[in-house]
Formats: sequence, C-alpha cells, structure tokens
Amino acid sequence: MKYIKNKEDRNSILFYLANLISIFGTAIYTFAISLYTLKITGSSISFSTTLILSVLPIIILNPFVGVIVDKFNKKKLAVIANALNGIFLFTVYLISNWKGLNLGTIYLSTFVITSINIIFDISIDSAIPNIVSKEKVVNINSGNRIIDSISSVLGPVLGGVAFAAFNIETFILINSISFIVSAILDTLIDFKYNTENESKEMYSESITVGKLNYFKEIAEGFKYLISKRYIIRILSIFIIFNFFISFSVTIPIPIILNNILEIPAKSYGLIQGGIPVGMIIGAFVVKKIMAKYKLNNIFSAVGIVMSVNIILLSIPILFKTINNINVYIMYYLIIMIFMGICISLVDIPFSYTMQTNIEEEYRGRSISLTISIVKVVVPISYIISGILLQSIEPYIVVLFGGISVLIISIIFFKYAKRLYN
Repeated sequence: MKYIKNKEDRNSILFYLANLISIFGTAIYTFAISLYTLKITGSSISFSTTLILSVLPIIILNPFVGVIVDKFNKKKLAVIANALNGIFLFTVYLISNWKGLNLGTIYLSTFVITSINIIFDISIDSAIPNIVSKEKVVNINSGNRIIDSISSVLGPVLGGVAFAAFNIETFILINSISFIVSAILDTLIDFKYNTENESKEMYSESITVGKLNYFKEIAEGFKYLISKRYIIRILSIFIIFNFFISFSVTIPIPIILNNILEIPAKSYGLIQGGIPVGMIIGAFVVKKIMAKYKLNNIFSAVGIVMSVNIILLSIPILFKTINNINVYIMYYLIIMIFMGICISLVDIPFSYTMQTNIEEEYRGRSISLTISIVKVVVPISYIISGILLQSIEPYIVVLFGGISVLIISIIFFKYAKRLYN
C-alpha cells in the first residue's frame, strides 16, 4: 500500500479489503456450518438454531458494545475483534481435530463469532467519519453496502462450494486465517485521518471494561439520541420502513411464490437474488441523489416508490390470468430489484446521517442502539405477519403493508420541512 500516496485513498482501499474478508468470512462460515449441522443431525431445528445464534447476540449485546466503542480506541477494538475471531476459530480447528466437532461446539462458535463481530462492526461504522473526509463518507458507506450485498448473494454459494470441497476442519482453518489477515489490514488504516487534533481523543487508558457502568452509559447514550429531534424523526421513518418490508415482503412473498404461484425452486432463488442486485445498483447512484435532494425528500420519494412496489407484488394474485410462469418470474424479479434499490437509497443516507450528525463520544452507543431497535422491531413484524397469514390471504397482508407505507410516506413528505425546526 506504500505506492498509494493519497492517505485517504489508502484508508478506503484497506477498509474495503478488511471488510470484504471479514464480511465474506462470516457469511460463508455461517452458511457452511449451518449445512454441516443439518448434515450431522438431520434436524431442521438444529439448522435454524444455528442461524438464530448468528442473530441473537446482535439484539442482546449491541447496546453494551456501543458503550465499549465510545470509551475505547476504535482501531484497537477493530483489530482485536478480528484477531480474536481468528484465534478462536484456530482453537476450534484444534479441538475439532482432537475430539471432533460436536453440536455444542458449533453452537458456541457461532455465538462467539457473531458476538465478536459486533465489536468489529460498530467500531468500524462509528470510525468511518475519522477514516475519510466528510465528502467521502457516502462513498465508503456505498462500498460497504456493495460488499454486504455481494456477500449475501455469494456467501451461501461459496459456503456451499467450500462445504463440498473441504472437510469442515480445513474450512474452519481457512476462515481463521482470513480473520487474521483482516486484522493485519486494520492495523494499517489511519483511524485519525479526519481528527482535527489529538487533544480531541477522548479515550482513557485508566478505564477498564469491567469498571464501566454499562446501564448508566447506555441510558446517557439513549438520552443523547432522543435529544436529536432530527435524528429521531429520520430514525422513526427508517424503523417503519423496515417493519413493513419485513411484514409485507419477507414473510408473505415466499408463500405467494412457492405455494400459490408454484414458482420452481431455482427461479425462486433468482427472484430472491433481485434484492441484493438492486441494493448494489442503489449504492452506485445514491451519492448523486444525495447531492441533489434533501434527506427527508429522498425518504419520502423512496417510500412512495417502495409502497408501489409492495402493492405490485400482490397484483398477480388479484388478477391471475397469465399461465406463463416465466412472465411471473420476470415480473417479480424486476420488482425485487427495485425494492433493493429503494433499500440502499434509505440505508446509506441514514447511515451517513448517523455518522456525520452524532458526536464521536456518543456515536458507538447511538449506532448500536439504532441497530438493536431495528433488530427487535423486525422479529415483531415477522410474528404479526405470520399470525395474520394463518387466517387471511397473503395478498391482503401485502396490500395492507404497501398502502400503509404509501400513507406514511405522503404524510412524511407533507410535514418534512418540520424536520429542520
């Protein structure tokens, strides 16, 4: 990296490489270890338990990790997190060669890796405004979104290939090495590039993790967050969008595609891949859109487009007159791509707003609390949608969600100017 003279460009490239290795490593590991669990147990419950254990720590630990990130050096935390994942997986590799890989070890490793990754994710997300200039924050968030989207598509594919090509022990060793490489790359990033002066460095060497009053610190972070009226209003619409996408798309659409329209499995996978493809497209165009329009106007417009997309998802069920299955496949694929674009046009501006409008000493807690709130709201929407689908037609749930987003987006647009008051 010495040949890259511009320190900001060097930071960006190192950031992308480190995240690419870390995110892909986690996505591939989670999928492959889940397949292995299914293979050795033959139980769908064990399979789903492994996936749940990859999400549960995010809800439980995020607020506490936010406190740690705000109180300690973000670079050290990011490096230590990746290094710990590498060391832990190497330990799992040794144990699996010695005693074999049992279900308890799989559950433990999944929980531990996800927990450690939370430290890395929040440390990196809250440090982005320090790694590059404010003008490049959107760029780096867009790049990160592209990496996330590609990993969501290729992670299961590469996980399946790795599962077939290697025994599980070798795969664990390779993943261990990838985390160590990511940690080394993190050490080369200048986390103070955009810090005005070192006197603003607020980390204290005298503080230890055990001495922190976590609940007090979380309460202070929450108090600070709700004092930012603009952030709270943007957060509210962000949460509403997440709720209704989960409510009217994530749960009912698989039922519509698989059970009602009887889309073939391969074609169903193609349709599902439309969202990450759309998210990549959205990540490429979001900066130009943000340069022309205010955030509240973007949210309103995207909300209206998103609501139309959701409503369109129910149309083939209302007017089932086409017998050509390929028409349905293309129809739903196009809608899913547009849904993905909408998601990027909400997620990236929201991340930018959080990173650039929250003071550094509260940034970790604010980001972690936001993620926790969204992660709690989404399962609630799953439950409500699932209960409703027991007694009413899926297209009604989809229509209700789409119309709700449309009404909320119009109201938000009408009163958007008040966000700045």
